[in-house]
Amino acid sequence: MGTPIYAPTDGKVIRAGDTTPNGCGGFIKLDHRGAGLQTKYCHCSKWVVKSGEDVKKGQLIGYTGGAKGAQFAGNSTGPHLHYEVLDSGGIAFNPSKVHSNMA
Repeated sequence: MGTPIYAPTDGKVIRAGDTTPNGCGGFIKLDHRGAGLQTKYCHCSKWVVKSGEDVKKGQLIGYTGGAKGAQFAGNSTGPHLHYEVLDSGGIAFNPSKVHSNMA
């Protein structure tokens, strides 16, 4: 619980907030303009960015959560971060294919 989450590359916050009814809980989604990618973070205990805000690579965006019974945990039973990388069509894929190339 509470491990810092940093932006993997420059981008814009699409959404940051509580999405508890959908099971994700504390949620952050970034659009990495120019890279044709988005990243998604679920079960955050806290987010420090706002929708529409620009972020830089390495910038703190939030903190991990997910502990059962914790605020913003969503459908989770233990502390962790649900992390996804999505292509421009919104389809998730293995992030190891792009992380070494993120600017």
